[in-house]
This record gives sequence, structure tokens and C-alpha cells, in this order.
Amino acid sequence: MKVFLRNIFFRNLVLSSFFDDLGSTIYNLVFVVFAASMANSKLAVGVASFIQYIPTICSLFIAMQADKTKNKKLWLLLLGYIQAVLFIMVAFLSKENSWLVFSIVCFINILSDCIAEYRRGLVLPMFQSHIPEEDLMEAYSFDQVISQITLISGQTLGVWLLTISHNNFFFLATINAISFLLSSMVLLKIQRQLTHPEVNYSPENGFISQLKNLYKNSKSIFKYQEKVRFGLMIFSILGLNSLGSAILIMYNLKFTEITPFGLSFAQSVFLLQTILFVSALIGGMTPNDYFSKLSLIKILQIDSGLLIVIGICGWINGLEIISFSVLAFMMYLSSKVNPKLNSLLMAKLPPDILAQTSSFFKVISVLSMPIATILFTSLSMWSSQFAWGIFLLLSIVVFVLSLFSNKSVASDYD
Repeated sequence: MKVFLRNIFFRNLVLSSFFDDLGSTIYNLVFVVFAASMANSKLAVGVASFIQYIPTICSLFIAMQADKTKNKKLWLLLLGYIQAVLFIMVAFLSKENSWLVFSIVCFINILSDCIAEYRRGLVLPMFQSHIPEEDLMEAYSFDQVISQITLISGQTLGVWLLTISHNNFFFLATINAISFLLSSMVLLKIQRQLTHPEVNYSPENGFISQLKNLYKNSKSIFKYQEKVRFGLMIFSILGLNSLGSAILIMYNLKFTEITPFGLSFAQSVFLLQTILFVSALIGGMTPNDYFSKLSLIKILQIDSGLLIVIGICGWINGLEIISFSVLAFMMYLSSKVNPKLNSLLMAKLPPDILAQTSSFFKVISVLSMPIATILFTSLSMWSSQFAWGIFLLLSIVVFVLSLFSNKSVASDYD
């Protein structure tokens, strides 16, 4: 909070991101509702849900282009206005309900989300230049908290706007266009501070070569700063994110059979989601506590250990108080991982590879989530107890991987 109040660059950057994320969150909800109004609604909703993953899949390539861009300030400001124009087009297109219009809106949605990824990459070297290293953890934690609040408030606002406008898609697309316009206008206040070191890019470097350099740079940072075995740490992160992404859906399916504390199904789901949200929020709002000072690998080890406890509680019925308490602590700890990772990268990496390295870890984080979700959804529908048993076994594997990621532990077995 202190860095937000005293650093005008960071304050305006957060405000710009708020308007950007708010518009995107509102329209992601609206887009699914628009798809549901199509003749073949099931197909349209499926397409609308799928295309939201395309920018994430392409994010590493987009980030590489952002790192290569020389005049980052120009494109950062200009692309915000282009996004606003795109959604003015969507506003007029959404007056009609046809598959041609839906296809065009899908393309614009993908294009806009790719632009948003590109803009996030453009701003990173500027962020590095204007935020002192000692403030990075606090800055990233605060930014994460604002993003979480924006997600919840954006969805709530989107539902309310849909209700009062009677699903007026023209009105809601216009709101989104205004949010992108405001996002760029806020940055005009600090345009003189939108500076960054000169970009040094070798055009002969191909995509594969860049990936190799990216892996090498990331590995060297964690080897000397965190003293970890990078490959094992990557597998630990994949395992943690995979299992973590499956927890909510597994509990939701378990609640169809048995609910905690005599609550209804809806109340149980709401309670669990509230616990997750509040715990993550508190974790993000305490960037200087004891756990924030732990190394990244130590936090991953504790989280993977907590997954084992959650697996045991899910496997054995009647342990909801323990399970929810452990889950709350796990979310509290997990909310410190991204700020810690981002601040480490920001402090140690040169500006010309910031965006792609950040995107590399983002892709790793989401890579195995869909597979885990499908796997545990299928297993839970067949047998909830069997699914939790598999979850427990995999949690133990992830915990062992996280232990051996630590060089001080692994060296004893070398």
C-alpha cells in the first residue's frame, strides 16, 4: 500500500490495469451470455469458452514480440485506443444475432486479448526502471490484490449491467470500449515516465534459439538466487498447479453427495469459494510477513505438504474443518508465490527478456491445469473417494519432487 501511495508511476499503472482488467472481466461474462443467445447455444458457448485460452497459449510468442519492440511507449498508448475502437465495432455488430457476427466478434475478442498480453509485456521494462528493488514484492502483491478484487467486482458488475440493460450487448460492449479508453488516458498522465532502456535485439535469433536462452537465463537465476534444481522445481510447479486447479471441482462434485455443516449445495460452494478468495486476498495484503521472507522453494514445499493433508481430508469424510483450514492456509501461502517470482525476475533479468521470461512461467503455471481438471472430474464422477485417493498419491509425489528441488537436500543423495 505504501508504494501505491508514494510512487505516482506505480499508482497510475495500477489504475490503468484496473480499467483494462475491469472491462475485460465484464465482457468475458457478457461474451458467454451473447454466445448463449445463439441458435445452437451449446456449440457457441463451447467456442466462446475455448477461445479465451488462445491468448494464453500464444502468450510466450506475444511476449517475445513485446521484448523486441523499440518504441514501447508509443505502442502501449496506441493499442489501448485500438482496443477501444475494436469494441465500438463489437457494440454495433452485437445488434445482430448471426453466426457471421458471432465469428467476427470471436476474432475481435481473441485480437483484443492478444493486444492486452502484448501491452502487459511492453510495460515490464518501464516497471523495472521506476520501482526500486526493495519495493518489488510489495508492488506485485498489491497489484495481485487489485486484480483479484477487479475479477470479483467485474463479474458482479457484469451480472448487474446485464440485468438492468436486459442483455443489451451494444451497451455492454460500449462500456468495455470506454474502459480501454480510460486505461490509455490514465497513462497519458505519466507519459514522460514511460521510459525504458534501449532494446538490443539480434534479428538472427530464431524462436527455438530464444527458447533455449530463456530456459538458460531462468535456470541461472534460480540456481544462484534460490539454490534449486530448476528442472525439478518446474515439475513441482506443474504438479502443484495441476492438483490445485482440481481441488474446487472435486469439492463441488463431493458436495453433490455430502455437504459440510448441514449446508445446502449452493451454500457449501459459496463457503468454499469465499474461503479461497479471502485467504488469497489476505496473503496478497501481507507482503512483509514471515512467510513472504521464505524462499520460493520453501513455500512450494510447504504448499505441497499441505496438499497431502487436503488429500487425506478429502479421502476421509467428516474432516471438513481441518480441510478448509488447511486449504485457507495453502491459498494464503500460494498468493505469495507470483509476487515473489515476479519480483525475483524483475530484479535479476535484463529488460530485453523480461516479458518472455514472465510469460514462460505463466505458460508453465497453466500448462497442465486443463488435463488435471478433466482427469479428476472424470474420476470424481465415477468415484469421489477413488479420485481423492489418486489426488493423495500424486500429492506425495509432488512433495518428494519439491524436496529434491532443494539443492541442500538433493546433494545428500548425489
